[in-house]
Amino acid sequence: MTPNPLIDLPPAVARLDCSGERHTLRWDAGELLTLDHGDPEGERALAALGGTNCACIDVLTAWTRHRDDPRLLSAISRGAGDLIQSEGFGSPPGLRRARAIPRIARRGGVATAMSTGWVSSVPLGPAAAGARGQFVETPETPEEEIALLAGLGRDMTVRMAATVTAALLEQLTAGKPDGSSVRPVLEASLFGRVANALRSWLGSPDLDVELAVVSQSDEWLLSGDEDSSLRLSLPFEWVRDVWGRDLAVVGGRFTLGLTESTGGRITILTVGSDLGPAHPLVIEFP
Repeated sequence: MTPNPLIDLPPAVARLDCSGERHTLRWDAGELLTLDHGDPEGERALAALGGTNCACIDVLTAWTRHRDDPRLLSAISRGAGDLIQSEGFGSPPGLRRARAIPRIARRGGVATAMSTGWVSSVPLGPAAAGARGQFVETPETPEEEIALLAGLGRDMTVRMAATVTAALLEQLTAGKPDGSSVRPVLEASLFGRVANALRSWLGSPDLDVELAVVSQSDEWLLSGDEDSSLRLSLPFEWVRDVWGRDLAVVGGRFTLGLTESTGGRITILTVGSDLGPAHPLVIEFP
């Protein structure tokens, strides 16, 4: 059996109003659980047969359908520097569906940020409000389900990004028939998240970023001029291992990758804002 690459990621929770009560959803090792429903599978079956829907069960259903959906990577925000596409695209009243518009130039195997950066949406209306306890509408389309998941808050959505990335990496490395369509999705996801993290870290929204995708066993690099442009060599696993732990920037240092994970202790390779040599940083969790 292949080891679960998500097993060492810390759990995350999201809270929302469900059936008039405050309920908790928990992400753990790639699985999404509801802590306030004794038989969620039974409730899902009843809902599918025309029974009453509730917010928690709607989220579980959406997650089951989209936990390996590349569109979810696009819908989830890429960080504080991500611009918001607020007009939606043909959404019903009160709901903005999630989408992402990449603004990226390609030169060989290198992805380069254009001046407009990335524009991606996070859901407005009921989907986003659900994370604040105001969910009132059951999603009826895949886009609405994805928007619902994307509105569950940062702690939950970074774990979701890690889960989808792990699933797509498995498709890519296993040589599955749809593997050829996976690589561009992973490139876009990695670039968007890395670029936003770097621009926020250095306080430079117009920073030009060039990214070369390398294998996990290759050397990870960050170099350039922090005032104008940066060049990186990073693997796709960065989104799963670093972004999924919300560790893109730790202690004022940018994280190039995870080098060790053992129980409550991890080691990451980091670079300071002076772009000097990379140094390991050990983090211990209680």
